[in-house]
Amino acid sequence: MDTAIVDRILHEHGEMRARLADWEGALQQLAAPGFAEWQRGLERLWRLVPFFEREVARHFREEEAELYPQVESDPAGRPARLGQFAAEHAEFSRQWQAYKRELLYCDAVGETRRVIELGTGMVELLRRHMQTEEAELLPRLARH
Repeated sequence: MDTAIVDRILHEHGEMRARLADWEGALQQLAAPGFAEWQRGLERLWRLVPFFEREVARHFREEEAELYPQVESDPAGRPARLGQFAAEHAEFSRQWQAYKRELLYCDAVGETRRVIELGTGMVELLRRHMQTEEAELLPRLARH
C-alpha cells in the first residue's frame, strides 16, 4: 500500500479545489457590471495563471508517472476508464492554452464572454475529474 501517493494526491486535490473556487469567484467578478469589478476579476484571474500553468501540469505528470502505473498493476484488473483520465489531462491542457489566449484578448479589448465560458467549463472538468479519480483510482491504490 502506498499511502504517501494517495495522501499527496488528496492534498494537492484540496489545493486545486481551493484555487478552482478562486477561479469561479474571479469569473463572477469579471461578469459583474462595472469597470472596477471587472478589473478586479481580471487581476484575480491573472494571479491564478502561475498555479494552473505550473502546479496542475506538474500534478498531471506525477499522476501519470506514479499513480496510473500502480493502478494498472492492481491484481483486480486495470480500470476501464484509466485511459479516459489521461485523456482528460490532455483535454484540460489543450483548453488551458485556448483559455490563456482568450484571457489575453479579454485583457486587451474587454471581451469577457469567451473567458467566462471556457473558464467555467474548465473548472467543471477539473472538479469532475478529481472527484472521479478519488472515487475510482485512489481506493485501488490504497488496497495495494
